[in-house]
Amino acid sequence: MAQTVNEVLRNLHPQRNTFTFDDGVIITSDFDSGNLWKCLKKRVEPVEVTEQQFIDDSKSEELKQSEEIKSEPPKQEGFDEYEIWIAPDSIPYQEEISYRTWFFFSITGFPKDMKTIRFRVMNMSNQGKLISYGLKSVFIEFSHQDHLKFIRENQPMFRQPWKRIKAKVDHEKGAEGMKMYFHHQLKPTQDTKDVLYFAFTYPYTFEDVNRSIEEVKAECSKNDHYFHKQTIIKSLEGRDIDLITITANNKSLEELEPVIENEHIIKQNPELQAKRFDKPCIMVTSRVHCGETPGSYMLQGMLDLLMDFTKPYAKILLETFVFKIIPCLNPDGVARGYWRNDTSGVNLNRHYTDPSPLEQPTIYGTVQAIIHAHSHLNLKYYTDLHGHATKRGCFVFGNSIADQKLNIEQILLAKLMSMNSINFDLSESNFSDESNNKKDGKGMGRDSSGRAATYRLTQIVHSFTMECNYATGMRNNTLKPRLDLQNRQILKKEESYVTDIGSQFYKVNGWKSPVFDSEVFKDVGRAYLISILDIEQLNPLPRILKNFDETFETALDRLRKDIDRDLKKPQNIFKSKKGAGGGFKPEFEIIIGNKKDVDENLEKLQVEEDNNH
Repeated sequence: MAQTVNEVLRNLHPQRNTFTFDDGVIITSDFDSGNLWKCLKKRVEPVEVTEQQFIDDSKSEELKQSEEIKSEPPKQEGFDEYEIWIAPDSIPYQEEISYRTWFFFSITGFPKDMKTIRFRVMNMSNQGKLISYGLKSVFIEFSHQDHLKFIRENQPMFRQPWKRIKAKVDHEKGAEGMKMYFHHQLKPTQDTKDVLYFAFTYPYTFEDVNRSIEEVKAECSKNDHYFHKQTIIKSLEGRDIDLITITANNKSLEELEPVIENEHIIKQNPELQAKRFDKPCIMVTSRVHCGETPGSYMLQGMLDLLMDFTKPYAKILLETFVFKIIPCLNPDGVARGYWRNDTSGVNLNRHYTDPSPLEQPTIYGTVQAIIHAHSHLNLKYYTDLHGHATKRGCFVFGNSIADQKLNIEQILLAKLMSMNSINFDLSESNFSDESNNKKDGKGMGRDSSGRAATYRLTQIVHSFTMECNYATGMRNNTLKPRLDLQNRQILKKEESYVTDIGSQFYKVNGWKSPVFDSEVFKDVGRAYLISILDIEQLNPLPRILKNFDETFETALDRLRKDIDRDLKKPQNIFKSKKGAGGGFKPEFEIIIGNKKDVDENLEKLQVEEDNNH
């Protein structure tokens, strides 16, 4: 039988290539989520500097007067540089040159005399702002034997100790897009067979998504908790869109969940449907934009918290809620190493209002799951997880809710997150129609995003898009110590450097907003669930209480009054065009550094709202 055009294209992977060079170096992107379109080795010769030029350039004013410089210019040596090109989104299906940001490849075969390996990305989309914020590529290194073990045991990429490169990253405008330069110093003991991986930022592959699901399944089985996986629909390339159910086995009902009655949803034996529980539902989705790995790390933070049975959070969360999770909304793009779109060249986060089961099947299936959860499972919280390339910080987009009391409840959850996470920035969050009404170049707006469509479909108060910038934020929060309510103890020692403002992680940057790593993203995910426990008055280790005698009800009412007061100000950040330009300050917020510089920077701040989000 002759293959269709799509079947032929499905087997083409222009992002996955292997390049072998005359010095023995092998560079490959031939793996899940890899992207390296072209690669050339180029010899960069030194720029000749005459002795007089060197003297003129080196003189200080004092030396110019004494005329005592007699040094010769240092000898310059040429070096090899690898020029790399990123495959655009949506190829081989679309010929139009689209987003080009994500790269991910490995290197081996290092010559014994190689001390530094240098790269020049030739055709990147303009990410100069991220680089100016401090973003650097990440790397991981394996010995030959460790790499064999890594492959043999099918270890997840997201569990590896990824590090940011130490060297400076430069960029400039080029003929094919932005050029990005970076280099990496090899270890003196670097062996020829060692393997290094480089990526634009912390990778989280499609295989990682499936590995994470298997980890959760194993932990649930080991701890006698409920786990269910249902493939609700297939992507355009035939990958599974899985709906995961996680909860404790308490409050189970005799009947199973009803089947999603829709001809496009994959039929499942009614006897194999998920169990039904008398609990409200929390729904989380991620990776509608395939390169936005911070979203997967936020979700991983949630899953790690739910599976950490050494702490009290997991037991309470699982006994109180049913979790419905779709961990990857754009699996084709993730697997192919795209940055934003799907194989059709579409921004899937603009198709929740009226998705086509044939053209946007992953979103169609997700909308059916949302409607099903609302109709039958008491859907109470929904959040869609993203990364952000322009607006700094970790924040949420909410919805414009006319009812003042309900609007305060919406903002309350975000305020609680700012009290549970150093890096979550309430001042950058937005709860107005202003962002929804913006249109992208194709006339599509955020009113068709998952968050906005879910609110219209369900009217649930807490329907968020949660974002983390890839690089850094605008400000830090101070966290009050946790109160152990059972033992009436103040827990002054933090369990992680991410929640400890006194840690080296914050100190190294002068206690300004740090350069984010994957642990920051995970922490924001954890803070979301912990803040839900606060709002439900169930947190065993709260930060929001003033003392052991204050009740949750009193504390939450106090915070509601704060929000109400700020909403009544002539300008408040919840309707401000500039986000941080309003008069609201989150409780316990600090900005450490030169106050004059900070004030001047805030005055000059012009947040470029990314129309594509």
